[in-house]
Amino acid sequence: MTTLAPRAISASRRASALYCNVYGSGALLLLVHGLGTSGAVFQPLLPALSARFQVIIPDLRGHGHSRCLPGPDNVARMAADLENLLDILAIRSCTMLGYATGGAVVQQVAHEYPGRVRRLALVCSYARSAATLREQIECRLRPELFRFLGMRGIGALAARRAPGCDPAFVRDVIAANHGQRVAPIARALLSFDSRAWLPELACSTLVVAGGRDTTVPAHHSHELARLIPNARLRTLPDAGHWLVKTHADELLNLLLPWLGEQEVAA
Repeated sequence: MTTLAPRAISASRRASALYCNVYGSGALLLLVHGLGTSGAVFQPLLPALSARFQVIIPDLRGHGHSRCLPGPDNVARMAADLENLLDILAIRSCTMLGYATGGAVVQQVAHEYPGRVRRLALVCSYARSAATLREQIECRLRPELFRFLGMRGIGALAARRAPGCDPAFVRDVIAANHGQRVAPIARALLSFDSRAWLPELACSTLVVAGGRDTTVPAHHSHELARLIPNARLRTLPDAGHWLVKTHADELLNLLLPWLGEQEVAA
């Protein structure tokens, strides 16, 4: 993998600003990570994406280098953080990719600040986190798991449940966070439900599912694609939830042509 030298933009620029890294040049692409991880989760995608785009990767409030930003923590606050970051960077609008729970955050941005989002990519994401009884039970238990085991313990468990994924990679992207801080964010995400307003989204959307994703099963992606008017659904049949690492090339084979088509259309 090519080693990239990012331009760091620290949270010290403004008291409420997210930490982020910026790579490459070209059309703007914002990547948003999921619960309990950080922007480091996108490292496997960076060489290819930064060769064609200016890639902006923040750490969400309560995560990674932004973990010291105060609460309250909820999806609306995280969406406002991204809107604030775009102001700081003097960016009017950009393409946004949300991975896992990061997909919920970018959906909220598209809903509350539609002028900021040129197009959306939703990878292993959902409109509501608990669509089945089993998911409702697991979601209720997850915040307490974060709180009691802490992020290092969660990282070890996730690493063992990620077939084909380097366990060290999983632990590294999770261990930078603290279970006590992430637990309330996990509780806030339980209330997220975008189904009522997804039909109002006007931006072109790519929805990507992992056929073997047990954390966010593929039926969530099908629901997103059904409810968003201008959505295209693609599935990686052999991929699990950590497909950004285990199936990075296959994911890029979906993303890059779609991004290219969208730039031509613009």
